[in-house]
Amino acid sequence: MAEKESVQRDESQLPPVNFTTLISEFALAASAHLGQLQTSETDEITIDLGMARRMIDTIELLKEKTQGNLTASEGEFLEGTLYNLRMIYLRAAQNPQPAKRPGASE
Repeated sequence: MAEKESVQRDESQLPPVNFTTLISEFALAASAHLGQLQTSETDEITIDLGMARRMIDTIELLKEKTQGNLTASEGEFLEGTLYNLRMIYLRAAQNPQPAKRPGASE
């Protein structure tokens, strides 16, 4: 039976839990699904447009549900994040070739 490796993080190293970090975590997940991040130890970068769309839709839902309750900086951060993710999504959807890690041999 294989042993499971336990990872414990020092809570002092984590950012505080607030609206901006929540949006950042969803945006990070969307970015990973859009092939913007290496998600494994290999050179492969995977793109999952369906899951990326779900993360973007989740952020959009949060925007709708929090309308009128955000600070100006939270609203600007949310709008900018959604805009950037949508642009990356459109590029990925229009160019469905497999992504390669920058610098990877062909």
